[in-house]
Amino acid sequence: MPQNLLLFRLARLPGPFTLGDAEEAVADLPGRSGAALLSDLVDHSMVQHEGDTFRLLLPVRHYMSAPAGASVARRQRSLPSIPGGRAPTAPARSPS
Repeated sequence: MPQNLLLFRLARLPGPFTLGDAEEAVADLPGRSGAALLSDLVDHSMVQHEGDTFRLLLPVRHYMSAPAGASVARRQRSLPSIPGGRAPTAPARSPS
């Protein structure tokens, strides 16, 4: 899938990236534009949009950065562990 290829290529960037970086990452693919593919990834919460930049979520970056041909189990082991085995929670809001 083109979205997977875009994720794979973006995971190799050192940090946040721009729409232009995404376009360049898939410029060699026929079909949908990098903007359309990136929009799909944002809609599926795999990429966060912050102003003029985007960033891969850390678990997505780790998963996509696993060596080529790595098994699912090996990819899962490459994910950062969460202390206590629980998903992080949002900080409590103070009453207004």
